[in-house]
Amino acid sequence: MMKRLLSKLLFKLNGWKIVGPHVYPKKCLVIAAPHTSNWDFLIGRGYAYIIGVKPKYLVKSELFLPVLATFLKWNGGIPVFRKAKNNVVEQVVDMFENATQLHLGIAPEGTRTKNGELGEFKKGGFHLAI
Repeated sequence: MMKRLLSKLLFKLNGWKIVGPHVYPKKCLVIAAPHTSNWDFLIGRGYAYIIGVKPKYLVKSELFLPVLATFLKWNGGIPVFRKAKNNVVEQVVDMFENATQLHLGIAPEGTRTKNGELGEFKKGGFHLAI
């Protein structure tokens, strides 16, 4: 409840409002692009608090530091170990097949650096969308 109120306050202070439908299917992939700032996460998470969605999201494992890891996991973060081939696409497909409800957020560019005019999605993001 407090997270939702704080998110509403931050949106109001920034002059933002939520428009459009606020209903998502029980299972869906939410793509955030372009991913050019660390603020993207806070804005997206605030939006989810306001509309009452509890998404999961993929995060590079390097951010799972001792204190931050607890917060990220509690808040829906799923670590992605990018240095090893772990077949993340297959793991995510399994998550969707075994869940009754799953809203999964990804930033398919995989970086905050702008890649060209529209950005270039990593292959895994494309395969997840399929």
